Amino acid sequence: MNDSTNISDAEALRTLRLGAEQNIELQKLKASGVLGRWQASESAIANYHAPNVAVVKTFWGGSMEVDIRETVSSQVFLHGVYEAELSAFFHRFLRPGQTFVDVGAHYGYFSLLASSRVGETGRVVSIEPSERTLWRLYNNTRKHPQVTTHRVAAWDKEDILTLNDYGPLYSAFNSIGERRIHESAPAVKAKPFQVRAVALDDFFAEIGVVPDVIKIDAESAELQVLGGLARTLKDHRPVVTLEVGDYAHLVDQGVPTSMAVLKAISASGYLHFNTTLEGITLHEIDEQKDYGYGNIIAVPRERSADFLG
Repeated sequence: MNDSTNISDAEALRTLRLGAEQNIELQKLKASGVLGRWQASESAIANYHAPNVAVVKTFWGGSMEVDIRETVSSQVFLHGVYEAELSAFFHRFLRPGQTFVDVGAHYGYFSLLASSRVGETGRVVSIEPSERTLWRLYNNTRKHPQVTTHRVAAWDKEDILTLNDYGPLYSAFNSIGERRIHESAPAVKAKPFQVRAVALDDFFAEIGVVPDVIKIDAESAELQVLGGLARTLKDHRPVVTLEVGDYAHLVDQGVPTSMAVLKAISASGYLHFNTTLEGITLHEIDEQKDYGYGNIIAVPRERSADFLG
């Protein structure tokens, strides 16, 4: 099944920009919660068994099932968009026939976006370690034959890891340690679970994949994921997107800084770019900087002119 509606880049950009602008306006209403409650009640009115679940339309014309209680879902529910700048990059850059790897796929927003761009001749590999999250990811992607889902954790070696499940409200933050979220967030009790961990170099060989683009959102495990990607970065030179964001309580516990992650992929001959709704710009690593939440695009140095042109 191909959910692509063949919308133009200009149409997609208008939708993404509108979603971003609406998100700014939404912040003004959050104190009262009126808009969110109204939207949720409208969506849930006919869903007596699972009133927190909604099927929503995405900016590229697809659809997905979300849990409106949690962060990613609430954004897609309200705007059809999550992380508009990164979404714009994937919508512009991905081409039919390419292979996209989604590390930390959650409910499948980026996997579905990639599926609509790479088409039935392409391939999407969705990696999600949390069992309770995986079933919704599978449900969202099962009608797309180019998408395969895998319950493993990307790591620097084959292992069995114990991760933390923070429940439905914070499912996007399930991780090996504390949540990658501001420490003022309400405390929740984690439910530990075990999962097979893999080095992606070996896993790609196991499933027969040569990636063109890898999205890494590993909740503070990005450095370990890169440690298991050395051969792929050297031999196949994929474009890699990396989530960044430094939180003092995590750094104090020994979680690698965003700068350390960016320097690690730099050592493999990659340059870094910021992404905006309009395009990408060169990013220079600031050794004194604490990175706020965002995403950085890592491009093989020899291909950087194609992105700046």
